[in-house]
Amino acid sequence: MLAAYRPPPNKYDDELAEGLELALEAVDPNAPGWNHHSKLEDVDIYVKPAPPGSNLNASKGVGVLPFPAEVVKHVFGEMSLKKRWDEMFDSGRRLEAVDPVTAASYLALKGQWPVAARDMCVVGRVVVTDDGSFLIYSRSVERADCPPVRGKQRGTLVYGATKITPLGPNKCRVSYTAGFDPCGSIPTFIINAANVKSPLAIARVRDLLQSDPSLVKECMEASRRTTAELGGATGDEDDEDDDEEEDDEEDGADASAGESEAAALAKLAADPGLAAWQKHPLSACVSGAAPIG
Repeated sequence: MLAAYRPPPNKYDDELAEGLELALEAVDPNAPGWNHHSKLEDVDIYVKPAPPGSNLNASKGVGVLPFPAEVVKHVFGEMSLKKRWDEMFDSGRRLEAVDPVTAASYLALKGQWPVAARDMCVVGRVVVTDDGSFLIYSRSVERADCPPVRGKQRGTLVYGATKITPLGPNKCRVSYTAGFDPCGSIPTFIINAANVKSPLAIARVRDLLQSDPSLVKECMEASRRTTAELGGATGDEDDEDDDEEEDDEEDGADASAGESEAAALAKLAADPGLAAWQKHPLSACVSGAAPIG
């Protein structure tokens, strides 16, 4: 539970500020420079030519999934589920829960001959943007407890972003993009070819949820737990009001878990006791935040 939690100034604010700027630009449907490349498995794939000084093209996918936004957010954000939809994911572990909205993690990716396995150390955050979308974003960082691993090439995640926008109680639009440099000596054409396929993660998450209805229920329950924990994190000590809210929740069964979670997120972000949010230069861009799974 997060009831008594008051995060200190976030040591990753500078890195995440730059990462968020890149992420918001990447998922913006009106951002210039993106060209429609193809449509595969109902996912529209866009490519952006490499900036000056780089040979690596950026790519992103946009697709609509027939599931609640909070369910899709949980699948993308929960590391224990990643292996079920990301065929390149090998293993990972959380290094530090920095605050209710931020976590540092180690990720290892499989190798495919002739390309060696890759790994990276990242810091990520989940927020709710002012249009009600969930935004998961992350980028590489260096940590003493995450040294290079023998047999793996350390890659660099310039930015990673997944934006999940509710389109109704059981429908959402997903924008998925990553600026990943695998480093090493891989030919550029191989990297760019792989980057074009990476947005198909949207289709893999759809396939997973369609094949496992019990996972949808599990994700909804996780969203309700998040709501309860974030409600506690705001430091609300009025038990009588809490009881009334619980009664209201029972009476208003038609309210979606996503709406409840969004309300708790906004309350957390508005709490003057949360110094990290008060000082964050990007606090005006978000209306709340959710813990990383």
